[in-house]
Amino acid sequence: MKFLFTFVTFIIIFKSGSAGLIFAQPEIPVLKKYATDLTSTLSSNELNTLNRRLESYEDTTSNQLVMLMIPTLNDYPIEYYAI
Repeated sequence: MKFLFTFVTFIIIFKSGSAGLIFAQPEIPVLKKYATDLTSTLSSNELNTLNRRLESYEDTTSNQLVMLMIPTLNDYPIEYYAI
C-alpha cells in the first residue's frame, strides 16, 4: 500500500508540472581549460596567463581551481553553477 501511495504521489507531482521546476538547472558548458570566458571580458593574453597560473597552482598544491565567466545567470541562483 505504501508503494502505491508513493507511486500515485509521484504521478500527481509529475503531471502537475512542478517536477520540471524542481529538476530544472542551467546547462553548464563543458570546461576544457582552467579558465573559460564566455563574455569576452578577458583578452586572449590574459586568459592564457590565467590558465597557466591556474595550472601551476594545481601542480604545486594538488588543488584545482577553475573559472567560468558567463554573461548572465538566467535567474538561476549562483549555486546552480557550482560543480
